[in-house]
Amino acid sequence: MSDVNEKSEELLASKCTYAAFICSVCEAEVEISLMDVHLLVEGKSVGCQHCKVALNASADDQASLAEVHEDQVRVGKFMLPFSVVWFSVAGLVAIFLEPQFSLIMMPVGLVIGFAIKNSSRVIHDAICLEQVTEVERDIRISTNQ
Repeated sequence: MSDVNEKSEELLASKCTYAAFICSVCEAEVEISLMDVHLLVEGKSVGCQHCKVALNASADDQASLAEVHEDQVRVGKFMLPFSVVWFSVAGLVAIFLEPQFSLIMMPVGLVIGFAIKNSSRVIHDAICLEQVTEVERDIRISTNQ
């Protein structure tokens, strides 16, 4: 029975992880905010916290980043109105009706919020962020004969 619980916990943990953003220069994992994902989708660069170089996403990864950004924005657009309405109603219930019922509404609202937040799509692949070079030049090797 415990093996089944451990496997279900592993599956649940894997469903809650997003792509790892790896710097191609220092090979460290880069922490990316929602705004950084938006910038990378638009083809702009972000900075690595470890080696301080400017990074951008490769063309192949921009479609995956667009999916991550769209899912996060979709969840965020629902979470703010939901939390404002739910917790203000819980406060009104506590003031005018029954404080004990309000104490039940708070955790229920948190559980609903976490369930909605974790329902967004998951990308398992690592996305490698490449260093931005100011000028892309061809390298030519000349040989003297």
